[in-house]
Amino acid sequence: SRDWSSDVCSSDLCPGAACYARAMSLEDDLLEAFELHSPAGVTKALNRGISPSAKFRGRTPVEHLVEMYTRSAKFALCLRVLLNGLCFPPNHARKVC
Repeated sequence: SRDWSSDVCSSDLCPGAACYARAMSLEDDLLEAFELHSPAGVTKALNRGISPSAKFRGRTPVEHLVEMYTRSAKFALCLRVLLNGLCFPPNHARKVC
C-alpha cells in the first residue's frame, strides 16, 4: 500500500512530529467534512494535500465515506469530489480517467 506521508510531508517545512500532526489534522478535516456532508470541506481537505486514495486509520477516504455517510442527501456530491480528486489531483499533473 502507498505511504500517504510522502504526499503530505514532502516539504522540508514539515519535519517529524510536525508533519505527523499536520497529516492528522488533514485526516480530521476530511472526516469532519464527511460528517457535515460538505463537498466544499472535502475539496478543501484535498486542496490542502490529503490523498483521495491513500489509506488512513485503516481505510481509504472513499471507504470512510461509504461506511459512515451513505444516507446523506449530499453523499453523491462528496463522493464525486473524491473521485474527481483521483482523476484531477490539485497541484499535480492531470491523470486520464
